[in-house]
Amino acid sequence: MDMIPSQKQALSEKWMIGRYIGGFRIDRLVCDRGLGAVYEGVQEWPPLSVVIKVLRIDCSPEMARSYDRRWKLVQTLHHPRIAATLSAGVEPWAGRNVPFQVMEHVTNAIPLRRYVISRRLSVQQILSLFQEVCDAVAAGHRQGVFHGYLTPQKVLIDPSGSPKVVDYCNFLLTSGGCDSIPPATSSKPSLVDIGHMSPEQYTMPASAIDARADVYSLGALLYESLTGLPPYDVGNRSTSEAADLIRRTRPMSPRRCNEKVSPAVAEMLGHCLKKKRSERLASAEELVSALNDILSDRRHGVRRSHNHGRIPASQSAFTSKAVSAVALKAKTTLSSLLRHVVPSVRHNRSSVFQSTLPWISLLVVGWAFLWIVAEIAREALIPNSVDVDARRTTTQVSPPPRQEESGLAGDSPLGSISVP
Repeated sequence: MDMIPSQKQALSEKWMIGRYIGGFRIDRLVCDRGLGAVYEGVQEWPPLSVVIKVLRIDCSPEMARSYDRRWKLVQTLHHPRIAATLSAGVEPWAGRNVPFQVMEHVTNAIPLRRYVISRRLSVQQILSLFQEVCDAVAAGHRQGVFHGYLTPQKVLIDPSGSPKVVDYCNFLLTSGGCDSIPPATSSKPSLVDIGHMSPEQYTMPASAIDARADVYSLGALLYESLTGLPPYDVGNRSTSEAADLIRRTRPMSPRRCNEKVSPAVAEMLGHCLKKKRSERLASAEELVSALNDILSDRRHGVRRSHNHGRIPASQSAFTSKAVSAVALKAKTTLSSLLRHVVPSVRHNRSSVFQSTLPWISLLVVGWAFLWIVAEIAREALIPNSVDVDARRTTTQVSPPPRQEESGLAGDSPLGSISVP
């Protein structure tokens, strides 16, 4: 920096405006709460708009070291759908080394939830968008980091319609579990955050949390995007009451809120939102794979069962045998009818009409019965099938009957920015 402030000046984040940190100029204070501040800044050459996070100078040395380590780790994450960390390090400030992080500024971006509502996306468009989001989260998992704080404000959509996941650094995966630090923007999660956090995140120690927490959060985000409502209506309950509600109840089926949600998608969401993490999809990569299968089937008109795939082989074989048996019986019956009709025509031509009318009636009824059996068998082979034409229909997601989330996302061009 260009000068060393006093301790009193250092505790005033507005003092930073116009000064440099890590070679980037600080232009505007966006958020000042908790353990740090968020600024909008600029790289002078080449010109580039950035977001700068600076930890408070009066935080403990242990906290400073922890954030420095995480921000440097996040700098190694490289994925087109993760907001890039351009620089991370420490800056001498009032006799202390203060950690800072410089992030890519996703200009003119809007949070996920508002984007889905304003663009009135179809189910297929939402699934395609989430395929990119989940792929970004899976890339973080492969590099040893999971987000741990995914909310609608942490997924921003740029003007081209591409998602960006922001605010990595709360959690670091280790061989023994998770090494974590609390978010610096508040002392406890908000109700909006609680609705998207996995149950174990507010019931278990941080060391027990793993990447399946992100799977839960991704499921909650997708549920809300498809239905316009969060999985749980926490209303005006306190944080502890909301957490207890989520532990004790199950979310409503998304198909009750949006009939265009297919059974396969509903089943996938159910696996993501399991309260026991051992019953969830094991990773974000599995979620990406499930979305790939669903989107591929919708494009090609393939119908799937609830089990994210075709009907089990044993059930398919049993049903096929049943259909074959019914068809064989119908063929035998019709052959018998024909054997009786033809001789009667030859021996008594004068009364052909009277003698064959009952048989002709039985023949028509037999064919109708066979057609009905075939339709029933087809539905049995493809239970709870997805309407192929539904992929051509645009699903309009209505805004939920509650106020917009609090925070910076509503007014700030930076979207939601925290200092985890």
